[in-house]
Parts: sequence; structure tokens; C-alpha cells
Amino acid sequence: SLKLFTFGNCNIFIHFKYIKKYPKMNSIKNVQAEKDMEITVFPPEQLPSCWHNKTRINALFAPFRQKTVNPEDWESKLKFWSNLIKKWCEIKGCANFTMLELKKVFVENKRSPACLETVIQEMLKSAEIRSATSFYEPPQVTWSGWAVNTFVKKPLQWSFDTIKSTMLSPPIEEDTIYIVLEMAKKNGNDLLKKLKSFKSGVFDKGLLSLQTVQECSKELNLSEEGTIIALHQLYLQNKIAIKTIQDKINSNSKHDTIIKLPDANNSCAALTQVDISIYTLQQNEKYLMDSINDLEERKELLRLEAKKYLETNKHNMAKNCLKRKRQFDTAIAKRVQTLDNIQGLLVRIQESQQDSKVLDGYQSGLAALKETMKEFKLNSDFVQDTMANLQDTLEECDDIQSELSNLKIDNTDIGELEDELEQILNKTDNEETKHTEKLKTPVLYPELPQNHDSMLTDMLSKLPKIPEKLSPKRQEIEHKIME
Repeated sequence: SLKLFTFGNCNIFIHFKYIKKYPKMNSIKNVQAEKDMEITVFPPEQLPSCWHNKTRINALFAPFRQKTVNPEDWESKLKFWSNLIKKWCEIKGCANFTMLELKKVFVENKRSPACLETVIQEMLKSAEIRSATSFYEPPQVTWSGWAVNTFVKKPLQWSFDTIKSTMLSPPIEEDTIYIVLEMAKKNGNDLLKKLKSFKSGVFDKGLLSLQTVQECSKELNLSEEGTIIALHQLYLQNKIAIKTIQDKINSNSKHDTIIKLPDANNSCAALTQVDISIYTLQQNEKYLMDSINDLEERKELLRLEAKKYLETNKHNMAKNCLKRKRQFDTAIAKRVQTLDNIQGLLVRIQESQQDSKVLDGYQSGLAALKETMKEFKLNSDFVQDTMANLQDTLEECDDIQSELSNLKIDNTDIGELEDELEQILNKTDNEETKHTEKLKTPVLYPELPQNHDSMLTDMLSKLPKIPEKLSPKRQEIEHKIME
């Protein structure tokens, strides 16, 4: 049997043995589990080490005492059971549990823990878990709905729940289903990371069927119900979009659920009619390819069967096999033609999407250009007026310069100045000529007497003698010269 879950405007059916009808509803109702529901045994090797300590396990299985007696022991015991519940959800691959389920799983010496009700109440107060009823409530997609839900309904509901839990402390029903939020988020993130590898390389739309998601989740050790919880958690976080459509391909199912993954920017838009059309074409393509492969295999079996009949001289049976084989050839040819049409249509859609992106780029550029021209007042009339004004201004400047150049403050005759400059130049040339002739005249030195050598010797002898001991500065200079 199945249980109908509603994700916004779509319905998903989930297996539950204890449900026999599938009414359409806005959110999942509180499910009453049967006593004979299947329970997986907690693996003994993953039990905590204190499980085999009789004294410790007796204390853990006993009811909670007053917190004021020993607060540390009380907190330690609560943490032990909450972590063990989360571990159990991880083992079974589903982030939900009931108290009846826990009592059947956590059994030691044929007895169940007597403190589970307090543990569940405390986990509800700390928002570690939520009831399935509140968890599967559809998110508010409109601003008004979000505002009413955030500022009116939730505060009232929180106040009511707080007063109820504080004053009344209602008992926990054994068959009420609770969702471990931490596990739901972890499973959702792991599943999303795994599903991103299934994104289509053609459109990069990330459109997957629920069946594909469930097959992928098996690699993460998630059950079918655990997969639904993980998907709903992603849906609540706006990380995926989900929609249920009528399944016209698979005769075994009346509905087909589409999951849309986020884009490269980790944002996920709602599923549009274009997405649904592309998904339908891709599913038809997959169906045709599987059908063609199946027909090819059946055709090959008929060929081998006809060959076997020929070996035993059963020609009529061989002809019958060949006749059926030709029928398969005709069916394959029709399906191949249909497949070519679908693939061609997908290629056209891809090209149109790329063309739309190019057109969007052109429109953005055009809008930016118009905005720039508007901001700087760039238009043909404005440019023409500006150029005309510039030409008039330049002509006016020329007239001003012309008028300024006609003004004569000094009445000196320019011709007289030029004659005077020429006389100065001629006088300078004459002086330079006389100086040159004077330099060319030879210099006459007096003749030396015939006994000039003896005279020079006498003069040198009269000079003072060079001291034998030189000054330090002189010695330093001679030392450098010798080096």
C-alpha cells in the first residue's frame, strides 16, 4: 500500500503497510502505525560499549528522576538516548521513528527503556525532532501566506504548544511518527550532492524522475521513505522543485514525479511548462531507446531460431520466424524514425534556448546603450546643434583675434629699425676681420746670447738646495708614484 504525500501542488505516493486508501490532502496526516510493522534489529556491533554493563544499563533504562537531584547525570542520560536514536535512524536509512519502534529495537534482557517518553518530549522542546504532521506542512510560497504563517500562526502555535507542554505535559503516543531534523538535513544534502551527477549534459536542467532518485538513494543506504523525507527537506529549503504529472508512458503508474535540481548558482526556480515538456520528451526518448533495444534482442532470437529450424530441415517454421523477424524490422524502423524526430526536436529546443540567451544579451546591451545615450543626452539633433554652436564660436574667436592684431600702440618705423640692424652687422664684421689679421702676424722673440748655457747653470746653482727629508705629504705622494 502507499501513502500520499503532498509537496506544494504535487502528490507523491509512499509505501506503508497499514494504509489502504489514498485520499488527496494538502499535508500528510498523523499516521497510525500497526503493531506488526517490520522492525530492523539494531546491529550488536554498533551498540555502545556500556550496553553490556549491567549496572550502567539498568540506570539508563530506568525512568528519569528529578533533574534537580543530579543535573549532570540527567543531561548525560538524555544525550545518550538522543544520540542513540539518531544513530538508529542512520542505520535504517530513514530519519523518522516512533516510540513503539524504539521499544522494539532497544531491547535488553526482554525489557524496553522506561524513559523514552521523557527523551522524546525533551527532543521536541529542543527542536531536534518534529512530528510528521508539522514536518510535511507545505511551505508558504506567497508573501501574504508567508507573513500570516510567520507573524500570526507560528507565534500562536508556539505559545499554545509551550503552555500545553509546560502545564499539561501530554503523553507521547507510541504510534506517532517523528522526524529527526538533523538526519533529514544530512540525508538531503548527501542526496542532492549525489543527484547533481545525474544532471543532463544537453540542457543542464537537472530534471529527474522519482524512480531515478530512489535508485540513486540506494547507494546512500536510504530507504524509499527516507528518500521522500530527504526530498521534502530539500523542498522546504528551496533547493529543489517537485511536481507530479500524469504518466502517459509507463502503463504501470498513473503519476510521474519530476524533481528539478538547482542550477550552477545553487538557485532552483519553479518547474515551468517548458521543463515539463523537455522532461516528457526525454522520457519518451528513453522509452523508445529501451523499446528498440528490446525489439533488437527479440529479432536476434528469431534469427537464431530460424537458423535452428533450418538445421533440422523445418523450412516452414524457419519461414515463420523470418516473417516475424521482418515485422520486428518494420516496428524498429518506425521507432527509430520517431526517435530521430524526438532527438531533433530536443536539439531544436536546445538551440532556441541558446538563441534566447543571445537575444537577451542583445536586449541588455541595447538597454544599456539607450540608457547611456539618455544620461549623456546623445542624439542627432543635440549633436548638430552642438557642432553648429562650436563653429559659430570658433568664427567669433577668429574675428576677435583679427581685431586684436590690428591695434598699434608703438608708431616706430620698422624700416628704420632694419637699416640700423644692418649697420650694426656690418660694423661687427669689420671688427672681426681686423682681429683675425692681427692673430695672423708672427710673434718675434729676442735672441739669446751665445753663452746662454753657462748663464743658466749659474742661475740654477744659486737656487736653494732640496731638503733631504721630505715632508710627510711629499713622501706619501712619492710612495704612490713608485707604486
